[in-house]
Amino acid sequence: MRTHIFRCKKTLGLKHILSILFITFILSVSALIIFPSFYFYKQQLIENISQGRIDTLSQVNSNINKIKDEIVTISDMFFYDEELNQMLYQKDIFKSPEKELTYIRSLDRKVRRTLAHYSFEYEMQLITDNGLIYSTDSEKMDEPPQYKEELWYYKAIGSAEQLYWLSSLRTSSSRLNDKNYFSLLRFIRDEDSRPVGLLMINIPERFLYNTYQNLTSDDGNIYLVDTDGQIISHTIESMVGHYFYKMPVFYELFGDKNSATIKKSGVPYLFSKYSTDASSWIVVEEIQMSSILQPLYRIERAILLIAFLVCVISILTSSWIAAAVSRPLTEVYTVMVQAQNGNFNVAFPRKGFAETRWIADACENFVIKIASLLNDIKKKEHLKRITELHFLQMQINPHFMHNTLFSIKCMVDMGRSEDACRMIDALNAMLKNILNCEQQLVSVQEEVDTLRQYTYILQQRYTNSFIFKFLIDDSCRELLILRFILQPIIENSVFHGFSNNKKNGIIVIRVKETKEHIILKVTDNGMGMAEEVIQEIMTDDKKKNHIALRNIASRLELHYHNQAKFEISSTVGKGTSVQITVPKYTI
Repeated sequence: MRTHIFRCKKTLGLKHILSILFITFILSVSALIIFPSFYFYKQQLIENISQGRIDTLSQVNSNINKIKDEIVTISDMFFYDEELNQMLYQKDIFKSPEKELTYIRSLDRKVRRTLAHYSFEYEMQLITDNGLIYSTDSEKMDEPPQYKEELWYYKAIGSAEQLYWLSSLRTSSSRLNDKNYFSLLRFIRDEDSRPVGLLMINIPERFLYNTYQNLTSDDGNIYLVDTDGQIISHTIESMVGHYFYKMPVFYELFGDKNSATIKKSGVPYLFSKYSTDASSWIVVEEIQMSSILQPLYRIERAILLIAFLVCVISILTSSWIAAAVSRPLTEVYTVMVQAQNGNFNVAFPRKGFAETRWIADACENFVIKIASLLNDIKKKEHLKRITELHFLQMQINPHFMHNTLFSIKCMVDMGRSEDACRMIDALNAMLKNILNCEQQLVSVQEEVDTLRQYTYILQQRYTNSFIFKFLIDDSCRELLILRFILQPIIENSVFHGFSNNKKNGIIVIRVKETKEHIILKVTDNGMGMAEEVIQEIMTDDKKKNHIALRNIASRLELHYHNQAKFEISSTVGKGTSVQITVPKYTI
């Protein structure tokens, strides 16, 4: 029966699979924890910073509202002065303009002394329809500005507000080096609400800047814009007066929040704004996100380093766990391979987890049962082989017994009682050896003694027609060979080699040894046989001729397996030689 071993295609081992699973699990869990946590932390950080900046802008707004209130107070002190109002409502200018200007100067000094605790300088301008023009800036007295030619002037007149805040006091005649001012405009009206004069309180824009410059970060800007998007104050002074935003888009970007992340020239910025219903100005701050998230980037690098360390530790841990699981199984597999190769005297290692030990116990019990079954099979095969050997040996005996007993009967009939007795003694001695089935192996000397009894019987039967020569090396006499292995060959030489009644037949029995083998050889000078007949003897079990020779080959195979050789060489008309080569056994 052929044994087919099916080998699976090369696949990943348990160690690698467990390592991959452990590493994938640890990395997945780490990713699910670290990255969402980092994202939420980032959002929370931005939200906290935004809220902090909004609080800062609220403080800035409060400071600016305080300044605006102070500016209104200054304007009130001029606007509600009775004597100044009498001058403003004059249809014609005073006969003495110097007196009017002197009064206004004295009033200005009075206001400044009264509000000396205010921390800013202001410029007051007064322009009336009756030709009165006054400015604390002497240059503007020499060249009165033509405000009526400016667009903002008409917007201010048309406004329903009594107090009109002008975001940037820039005119078509303003010089590049002129300071930026923001102004509070107040129109003086007659009894019919017609404007007869304009009172302006102008404050340098840099004063507003000073209120928040210390609150501005290195990568950020704070600035004020009005509801039209015009910049009132900015960290960069050249930006003052420009219309930087389209306010509908501005409000859309923020939505219902006071902060938003907006890209400007492809760079993300955090924009924050603060305004109140009472104020027409909006405080805006922009900070580069890279500046805000700089601490977060350090945390990110630390997280990446930790993630790398986690990966390394997970790989090492996974490899250790995988090895702890797979190594005992590999050792069990190695022992199983030894058992597969026929070594059943193995011990399975009990290492690792309980399940691995259970597998080792089951494999060891399995191998023990297999070994027991094989031993039983070997015993049965041994008994079967002995039975077959006995059967083959008994196939030889009946044929020989019939011929021998017939010869003894003939001798008795012929009155040759003494020869008959000797022949019976020879037969008896030979049968003792043949029928001793307990020992399959006998010494060469015992086998030769049995053959001498056998050849004596043959010589008596055939009236000394044959000569038997025994050439036995003395070193071989104590070596062991199969019992009665040469008798069938001698019998075959007599009955087949000399079947034509050839006289002077010679049969030589030769026993010698080599380093590892015993050579048994029987040679005759009989009629010989053709090569085809030899092939039939060696290969065709169905032929009834030469059964004795085939039985010898079968006995050799059963006992020695493939360690014995059975060879026949013959030449027609010259004789036959049969040689047996078996392993050397000693007593």
